Amino acid sequence: MTKSYIVDIEKFRDDRGDIVIFENGVNLAFEVKRVYFIRAVPPDKSRGHHAHRKLKQVLIALNGSVSIDVSDHKGTDSYQLDSPDKGLYLHGLAWRVLRDFSSDCVLMVLASESFDADDYIDDHTIFLEESSK
Repeated sequence: MTKSYIVDIEKFRDDRGDIVIFENGVNLAFEVKRVYFIRAVPPDKSRGHHAHRKLKQVLIALNGSVSIDVSDHKGTDSYQLDSPDKGLYLHGLAWRVLRDFSSDCVLMVLASESFDADDYIDDHTIFLEESSK
């Protein structure tokens, strides 16, 4: 399978609330070059439907929940993100489908690279060919 797995996100809690800190080389396996949010996804819509050749990502549901199917030529793993204490680490050729967004979902994505259209594979047939090599 792809190199995808759930990571625990360390938080510090006291009587003033929680704080979560991301530091390159400390609790992130890559330097963050891009951060973006996905939110307000209509109930009948899904996102993703692509893979990346080199990009590393951590996906975190800051609020609400989302289901993520991650597959390669061998099979599919499904993950439920519903807590800001857990993230999904993705790297390598991994086809991802983000679905079943709750109405209040805010999904943050930390990415290892800036946007590069050449890194995207949005044709599932090409993805299967490349991931089976």
